[in-house]
Amino acid sequence: MTYTEAYAVLSTNGSTLTFYYDNLKSSHTGTVYNLNTGSANPEWYSNRSSVTTVVFDDSFVGAGPTSCYCWFYGMSNLTSITGIGNLKTDNVKNMRHMFYNCSSLT
Repeated sequence: MTYTEAYAVLSTNGSTLTFYYDNLKSSHTGTVYNLNTGSANPEWYSNRSSVTTVVFDDSFVGAGPTSCYCWFYGMSNLTSITGIGNLKTDNVKNMRHMFYNCSSLT
C-alpha cells in the first residue's frame, strides 16, 4: 500500500533539491530524503554545498511540514528557488536558520 507523504529528492548530480508531496517516492532518481522534524538537521544537510537550485513541486502545496529548521542552511551556492508558493508554512513551528548563509540567493 502506498500513501501520500512529504519528502525531498536531491538530483543525481547533487545540484537540485526538489520537494514533493505524493505517493511516488520510490519512482524518483537521485537521493530521496525524509523531511526533518523539530530541530534536527535535515537528511540532505551534508550535501548542502552542491545545491544550486531548490524546487517546490506543485504537489508540495498539500504538504504540512512542521519544521523547516536548517532546510537551506549553508547552501552558499543556492541561486534560485522555484515554486516557493507551494510551501505552506501554516503548521511550521520551527524556521530557525532556514536561510542562514544563503549568500548567493537573490
